Amino acid sequence: MWYDLYKHRRLSVILEISTYCNAKCPQCDRTDPNGLGVSNKYRFTPNLNMSLENFKKYFSPEVLSRLLNIHFSGSFGDPLMNPDILSMIRYVIETDDRCSISINTNGSLRNEEFWWELGSIGKKRLSVIFDVDGITQEMHEKYRRATSLKKILQNMDTLSLTPAHIKTFTILFKHNQNYKEDIEKLCKEHGAIECDILQSNRFKDGPVFSFINENGQEETLEQVTNDKLKIEDLNRPARRIRDHRFKSQSAQIIQFIRKPETTVSKKVPKISCYFLNNKNLHIDVNGIVYPCCHWEIHNNFILGHNKNTLYHSFHRELNKSNLNNYTFEEILSNRYFNNGIYESFTDPDQISTPCLYMCRKI
Repeated sequence: MWYDLYKHRRLSVILEISTYCNAKCPQCDRTDPNGLGVSNKYRFTPNLNMSLENFKKYFSPEVLSRLLNIHFSGSFGDPLMNPDILSMIRYVIETDDRCSISINTNGSLRNEEFWWELGSIGKKRLSVIFDVDGITQEMHEKYRRATSLKKILQNMDTLSLTPAHIKTFTILFKHNQNYKEDIEKLCKEHGAIECDILQSNRFKDGPVFSFINENGQEETLEQVTNDKLKIEDLNRPARRIRDHRFKSQSAQIIQFIRKPETTVSKKVPKISCYFLNNKNLHIDVNGIVYPCCHWEIHNNFILGHNKNTLYHSFHRELNKSNLNNYTFEEILSNRYFNNGIYESFTDPDQISTPCLYMCRKI
C-alpha cells in the first residue's frame, strides 16, 4: 500500500506545520462559532509550530528522495504562521532536486519581501493556493474573517513576479454565489493559473449557519440557492457528510456503526479511500503519521463503534506511528500501513468510522 508508493516515489505528504491561524472563519473546525475565538473542540491539538529541527529529522535526504510532493496544509492552522517556513522550503529545495512543494494559505500574512523570497526559493517547484472569497472586502470577509482582500491580492502580485505558481480556492455561499465568474476573473488578473471553487458543505443542521461574531452580534451564513450549484461538487461522501441535504445517507452509516457486534453478516459499504487513491498521507504538527486527516480527529468518531477495531488500536498505539520514535520506512511497514488499514475496508468488525463516514462509495 503506502509503502509501495513510497518505495517507488509516488507518495505525497499532507503536512501540518502550524495550528496557529490569523483568520476567524466561522465554519472552520478550529473556530468557536460563539465569538470566533479558538475552539476547544480538538483539545489534542493546542497551538503549536513544528520546529525546523524536527522538520529536518522527519524529512531526511533519504525520505525526500522518495516523495513526490509536500503539501503544507491549512486544515488546523495556516502554515505561514510557522516562523521557520522559509527555512523548511529552502531545505527541501536544496536537499532534493525533484520533490515539489505546495502551500495552502489565506494569504493575508507577511510582507512583500517574504513573498518575493518565498517565490525565489521555491521557483517552479512551488505552488501557493490563496483563499479568495469575494471581489470586495465586504464580500470576502463575510466568511474569511480577520483577513484583508487587498493584502491577499498584493501578495499574489508579488509572488507572480517569481517563477512560482499561483492558484486560488473559493468557498461559495448565497452571498457570493452570483459572483463566481467575477471572483475567478479577479484571481486570474492577479496571477492565478487555476481557480478551485466549491460550495460550503458545512450546513449540517439546515441551510442557515448562525454564529456570534467578534463583536458579540449574531450573524448568519446561508447555503447556496442556485440550483446548478447545489449538488454539482458534492459527489464525494466527505463533501456530503456535513450537509443536511444528505441526512438519510448519514443515518444509514450511523445505523451500521451502532449495530451489535454479533451481526457479523452485515454488509460493509464499499470504501474508496480518497487519500490512498490520490497517493497521499497526513502528518500532524507532532510528527504523527495518519492515513488521512480524518483519522487524526479521533474525538469525532466514537459513536459507539466497536472499541476493538483497528482504528481504536491505532490510536492506543500512536507512538508506533510517530516520526519522533520511528523512521518513515518503519512506520509505513507497520501492521497498520502495510496492509491492516486497507484490509479493514472490507471487514465489518474492523472497518473504521471515519472510513465509513468519509469514503464510502455513493
